[in-house]
Amino acid sequence: MTEQQFDSFFWGRGFRSVNVNAAGIRVYQSGSEGADGCFLVLTYFTGGAHSLTREQQENVSRQICGAYERESRGPVQLLNIVVTEEPAKARLLFAEGERFWVVDEVGSRLMLYEEQGDFCGLKGPLEKAVFELGNPEPERENKMPVSRILRKSICNIMLIAVNIFVFLAAELWMDQENAWLLYKRGALAAENVAQQHEYYRLITYMFLHGGIDHLINNMLILWFLGNHLEGQAGHLRYLIFYFGTGILAGIASMSYNIIIERHVVCVGASGAIFGVVGAVAANILLHRGRVEELTARQMLLFVVLSLYGGLTSQGVDNAAHIGGLVAGLLLGFVFLRKSVKKEKDSGNRDGRE
Repeated sequence: MTEQQFDSFFWGRGFRSVNVNAAGIRVYQSGSEGADGCFLVLTYFTGGAHSLTREQQENVSRQICGAYERESRGPVQLLNIVVTEEPAKARLLFAEGERFWVVDEVGSRLMLYEEQGDFCGLKGPLEKAVFELGNPEPERENKMPVSRILRKSICNIMLIAVNIFVFLAAELWMDQENAWLLYKRGALAAENVAQQHEYYRLITYMFLHGGIDHLINNMLILWFLGNHLEGQAGHLRYLIFYFGTGILAGIASMSYNIIIERHVVCVGASGAIFGVVGAVAANILLHRGRVEELTARQMLLFVVLSLYGGLTSQGVDNAAHIGGLVAGLLLGFVFLRKSVKKEKDSGNRDGRE
């Protein structure tokens, strides 16, 4: 165990560090003071980096105990711990009757000589910590079991399944590329929504596609980024992101078409998918540029290429893409900020005393 690992171990159990002007030595005091107040000395020497003699050990112990007794803090209960690769030599550092434990770095074990008892309930936890640090679990393959993917991404998988089902069902009854038939099935038309109040089209248009290529491209992006976002945000918030940004993307598309007086029908999950992209980007930014395998640079490149592809292609609803992306960014910052703050607060608590 390193000195920093000892710090984490004792801080997590209510001890606080005591500054000593001695290299290779850590001193911890129990957080509860009283007649039976606890005091702990940790001495490290590893392969000669911090050598220790019996005289030095006696001097350090005498100084620490004397200082606390002069301040009238009550009797000092002292435990010495030696971390070493040569546990047999560590026994020679202490006189008979002194309380000392030895951490054997080679054998990854805590050694107590002469039937020494517990000290402040530390024996069991320290034994476990020493063993686990010396015998780490083998690295698992960075693959998530299929069952876990299904549990974490069930909403996204269902959305993909519905999109595919609607496309296949429509293929049996009509030509998906026929604009009139798409309109009859629920494509987004600005006049119908704004004047005839057919608001359902803001939902139905997301599940219609103008061809197999259109469907495959959208579903591939949704599979990778949607699964990621649902795992990060949770099921309910993911559905809010998807449908909320899809609706806002539809409104952006309608508004643009009304302004330029263009009469078209729009279909596809692209607006909602760009909303997912925006929410993932917001989550990455909130996590200071990286979440798991995704980085801010990767997301920026993906967004730029996607928008460029839409702007340089015909028949692409760029207003829906940009509207969905902006909506996803805004909703991502609103809904994911609190969860990121909780993660940071939890991490800070784990690192404090």
